This record gives sequence, C-alpha cells and structure tokens, in this order.
Amino acid sequence: MFTNKLKTYLTPQERVIDKNWLLNKGKAKQLQQSNFWDDLFMSEVGPIWQRLFLLKYQTKPFSLIKSFIPIALLDKQKNTSIDDNNVNLELAIDLANKANYIKKNILLTWPTSEESKALLLKQKTQVFVEKNYILHDKQVVRYEEEIVLPDRVEYED
Repeated sequence: MFTNKLKTYLTPQERVIDKNWLLNKGKAKQLQQSNFWDDLFMSEVGPIWQRLFLLKYQTKPFSLIKSFIPIALLDKQKNTSIDDNNVNLELAIDLANKANYIKKNILLTWPTSEESKALLLKQKTQVFVEKNYILHDKQVVRYEEEIVLPDRVEYED
C-alpha cells in the first residue's frame, strides 16, 4: 500500500485525454447502508451511490471504474444530480471535502460476472483491481475501484 498526493490523480471524466479514448457512463445505483461501507469509510455513512464508467481505447474496453460516493456528501452539493453528465461529480466531491491524499491498494483477482461482461472477457482470466481511497486528513471521502486486464497496464518507477 502506498500514498500519493491527490494532484496526480485523474477522475474518471479526466481520463479521456484524446480522441482515441472514450468514456461510457453507466446508470448510477443506490447501495444500502451496511457495516462494510461504514468500515471502509471509517464512520457511519448511510447509503452509497455507485457510479460505473467504462473507459475504452480505440473502441476496445480498457478498464471499468466504479466510484462510490456517500449520499450524504451528494446532498451537500447544491444543484448537482447524480446523473448529470455535464458535471465532474467526483472532482466536485473531492474539492468540496478538501481531499488531499489518495491511498492505493493494487491486487490481482478474478473478475465478477458484471466486470467480465463489461470488459468483454471471453475466457477466464485474472484482472488487476486498483482500489483508491480518496482522503482528507485520514478520513475517507470517496472510494473508487478500477478493474483492468494485466496486459493493458504498464508500471514505471
């Protein structure tokens, strides 16, 4: 696990850097309050919005990004809708809550059936899951998972 400064992080909407990249936004869904979310966010957060983004490179799926935002934080955002395509909601939440760090976990695991379908996986293969905890002073503001095939990732020091 390592920590990076937030300034190097790109929200899902910021990852479309040229005409070769395309971002498809799925329908947001509400997840009920659970001990899992309370533990992950280190406080009672109530229900969560899950937003899905499929990042494509030259029409081929590159990664599936799942963004999890406590509904209570969205309620603080004036004139913002969960399905508004003109607003970078993740960035607005990060800025409004003064997020200043990201904690990352990267693991190799098997994809869920939903992830396999979105990434058009034809055979059983493992995927990287990059878990991003967006923080303000050690308090988790937002959580994100990016699922990507290992052969599409290149890491540098």
